[in-house]
Amino acid sequence: MKKISFLKVVDKIFQNLSLRRKLTVGIFFIFSLFSAFAEIASISIIIPFMDLMIDSSKINFYLDKFNIDIDLENFTDSQILISMTLLFIS
Repeated sequence: MKKISFLKVVDKIFQNLSLRRKLTVGIFFIFSLFSAFAEIASISIIIPFMDLMIDSSKINFYLDKFNIDIDLENFTDSQILISMTLLFIS
């Protein structure tokens, strides 16, 4: 039995597609990459978010890590948690 490589199969399929279908496949591929990146970003933000939900005093650690200078003395812990939750959701 003759072995057929994956790239040859993809090339044969693309040769038979119209320009409109090739464009559709390309757009779908770009959106798939964007979706994968967004999923990885959302998964990676869960750990710091849960860390802040458990101990809200660690917000100063994260602010110092990213060199963000915000005066948090005017805010209560619940206001900080609500704002962090809204930021996480968005």
